[in-house]
Amino acid sequence: MVVEVYAGKDRTQVPYESKGKGGFKRAKFVFKAVSNHTELHFLAHFTP
Repeated sequence: MVVEVYAGKDRTQVPYESKGKGGFKRAKFVFKAVSNHTELHFLAHFTP
């Protein structure tokens, strides 16, 4: 599984391998707001 984070024109991807027992992985995403309205989008993609 890959978690993607978008903010404006910036993007980062964090891979995560699920072991079926719950869990998490920390990641850091640094961005600079380029307008008064900034959105963050978190997307998770699963490929079997």
